[in-house]
Amino acid sequence: MMRINQSRRSGYVVSGRTSKTLLLPMPRSSADDLALRAHIAFDTMRRGQGAEATAQNLLQVLFLVGIMSGTGIGGVEPQSLILAEKIIASAIQNGRNTGNWVVDAEAFESLKPVAVAYDLQLHQAPLWAVADASARLGKLGAMLPN
Repeated sequence: MMRINQSRRSGYVVSGRTSKTLLLPMPRSSADDLALRAHIAFDTMRRGQGAEATAQNLLQVLFLVGIMSGTGIGGVEPQSLILAEKIIASAIQNGRNTGNWVVDAEAFESLKPVAVAYDLQLHQAPLWAVADASARLGKLGAMLPN
């Protein structure tokens, strides 16, 4: 039985088998599903068939990779993250202005390290690290204006 209780001091107290589960990578089928969705989003933007939701998905992937890399898991060079953020931000601005949601071929090549890192992180990082990064991203999203 899985039990997670809120604690004043540490945020969460995990008991039983759950604590051991959090030390393992997520189940392969779940990691495969998340990685495939990201790769489809990257490819959709490359082919110029994206939408705002596609670009937002890529931005979330970028932030998750950055958060996990910042904690030492599946590192990506900071310069690659900065470049990827500029590319995705530019694609979002261009998409909002023109309705053309695309990342050109040259920019797409610069996004590959992020896609590869995300895939590796999902398949190799302990579940607690992925959950922590997702929670941090959720808090960041909650602070942004609608």
